[in-house]
Amino acid sequence: MALVGDGMKTAVRGREGGRLRAVWPWLGWLLLGLSGLPAWACVEVPTITGADGGAGPMGGSAMGGAGAGGDAQGGTAETCVPSSGGVELCDGLDNDCDGAADNGPPCNGCPAGTVTLYDWVRIPAGTFTMGSPDDEEGRENNEGPQREVTISAPFLMMTTEVTQAQWAEAFGNEPSGNEGRDDSCAQCPVEQVNWWEAIAYANALSRAAGLPECYSPQGCEGAAGVDLGCDGDLDVGFVGVDCRGYRLPTEAEWEYATRAGTETPFWSGVAEADLARVGWYDANSSPDGSDRQTHPVGTKPANPWGLFDVHGNVWEWVYDWRASYDGAGQQDPVGPLSGSFRVRRGGCFFDSAGLARSAYRDYSAPWFRFRFIGFRLVLRPSH
Repeated sequence: MALVGDGMKTAVRGREGGRLRAVWPWLGWLLLGLSGLPAWACVEVPTITGADGGAGPMGGSAMGGAGAGGDAQGGTAETCVPSSGGVELCDGLDNDCDGAADNGPPCNGCPAGTVTLYDWVRIPAGTFTMGSPDDEEGRENNEGPQREVTISAPFLMMTTEVTQAQWAEAFGNEPSGNEGRDDSCAQCPVEQVNWWEAIAYANALSRAAGLPECYSPQGCEGAAGVDLGCDGDLDVGFVGVDCRGYRLPTEAEWEYATRAGTETPFWSGVAEADLARVGWYDANSSPDGSDRQTHPVGTKPANPWGLFDVHGNVWEWVYDWRASYDGAGQQDPVGPLSGSFRVRRGGCFFDSAGLARSAYRDYSAPWFRFRFIGFRLVLRPSH
């Protein structure tokens, strides 16, 4: 545990295995918008012993499913923030797995006078090496030259990709092409959303929480999740990484958070077997290889900073236009001001292992939608 301030605690905590509970934290977001966030306090990331005998981050579903290696406890994030009225969000469930319902202070492992905001984790500020070394297997030329990048301030990141249920709650439609084995997969990642629709979702959450919108796209027509398109030749009015509303991560933020201090091709290691333990890709997304599909979020182990599915499941849109690296060190880079293609990261259930590496970069036109592209959001609160 590293103390770096006062007022917030972020932890990856276990839940009782088998309790499937979709958490849609509108109340937490609304209170967040009313009260703001304090300085950071501490981070706790429990570890478990995996099936291979090695220590790893706590596995399990963000929705309460069983983790990898037979772990009976699912993993989820609990972020404690001040409530607007000095009260707590007590849901009557045993979220901290102490055998008792969380009905009285402190609730859900959070101190009195706070609310619990689920399924977000704190990503610390820091400096890392972005890109891949020349000798990394599967390396593409656009992954280098490597450069030192500084992320100047901590931020919050969704532990999982945005789910179909969360999208439907916001926009009332279901654009996803993957329905799962039982024709219903509310906790699978939303996909078949283009880049414009991803930022529309971020702006919608910001409006609901009373936070500033981070984007001002122009010339937009259609409905998010159906046929939304905007003028690609005009500036989207991105406020920048200091925007206090919800937004897509930058390419640098995404790789920094995915690596979580690691330098290997996957946060989990070097070999394809290391990827198979933590991500869904073409070799393991279907039992017989004939019907590759997305999977419910959070059913593989999280990385050391509590993020699930950063390798595979669906590609994730990031903010940046595609551009080459120049090798120079940078702080909080956001890419060029214009371009033709937006970057996506992380690989997907349909693609090979090499495309799921931390450094691999792919891209598509911002209007492009397909059943292997989704996203997750970040938030850099004032403190």
